[in-house]
Amino acid sequence: MLRSFAEIMLHPWISDEKASIISLKITYVPGFGLCIGIAAHHGILDGESLAMFVKSWAYLSKNFDPENFPSDLVPSFDWTVIKDPTGKLDMLYLDMWTKNTARMNPEANPRSLKVLEFGARVDHQDFVRATFDLKREDINKLREKIQSISNIDHTNLRLSSFTLTYAHAIICFVKVKGLEGIVKVSFSFAADLRRRLVPPVPENYFGNCIGSDKPTTVEAKDIIGDELGLVILAEHISNSIKDLGKDGYVERLEDIKNSYSKLEPGPLGMINVGGSPKLEFYGVDFGWGKPKKVDFVSIDKSTSFSMVESSDRSGGIEIGLVMKSREELQAFASLFVHPRAQIIFVILTFIF
Repeated sequence: MLRSFAEIMLHPWISDEKASIISLKITYVPGFGLCIGIAAHHGILDGESLAMFVKSWAYLSKNFDPENFPSDLVPSFDWTVIKDPTGKLDMLYLDMWTKNTARMNPEANPRSLKVLEFGARVDHQDFVRATFDLKREDINKLREKIQSISNIDHTNLRLSSFTLTYAHAIICFVKVKGLEGIVKVSFSFAADLRRRLVPPVPENYFGNCIGSDKPTTVEAKDIIGDELGLVILAEHISNSIKDLGKDGYVERLEDIKNSYSKLEPGPLGMINVGGSPKLEFYGVDFGWGKPKKVDFVSIDKSTSFSMVESSDRSGGIEIGLVMKSREELQAFASLFVHPRAQIIFVILTFIF
């Protein structure tokens, strides 16, 4: 059911010449509630912009008070706020788009607006989806585990909830897949750049303003150990976050993009993260209460986790993932903390 939302909503409204920015599908299930499916074209807007749209929609639905509309929800469409001192940014992305199109679909029109298909199309009967809730106290335990190791420099580590959760999830994933030895494990993540660019971009900028650092590749044998593996991954993720905050990101972007084209990922491909706990979708209220479940359906076509804030908004993080079999899912659950039951359908689900 979750996969069908994305298939139905977005693809019929995209051609070579025209594309929907956002498509919606609202399903009412008697006795349960509403399921709001949202498909967004990532070539046009990022997660922050999508969250702003949903929050604006919810505010007007609940309050219907346009005159007192929150200023932080008023979108800015001024794309000139993103400065490009190199003068090459537009051609860099166009070149990347055409090369990716040629690589993933050689027969496709390289100037098409259609969404690129990352990964093989999967029948919904062939995988299992689950959500795991890492509570604040669980994240604190991971932080304490690293801080208890005396022979590392903790002052240079950014032990945020995101860093710790992502590192822990990668370790569990690699163990479940049975990787060991010198097998390569590659991972990367995207981050909001609004506050990181020079000059900063307004928080209400509506468009795409995300970026990533160079991908990281480690060997499986170095990260499957509990404490040491957690430290190694936390260091890499922490350094990537710091590099994203350094001046001159736009000037370094060509080198960053080239590093992806030269990468030879291991058997898992590239491990990515979809969503962000900072988007705060669980705080959205259309007037009938907060959502019971937030899902990102796109992770079933790549080696990715989804991350959102815990539904109880207590400081934890929900990890969403898709596995090829129930056995793999159970193995992941045995390594992770506080596994939750698989969610098939619940009241009011936002889907991306």
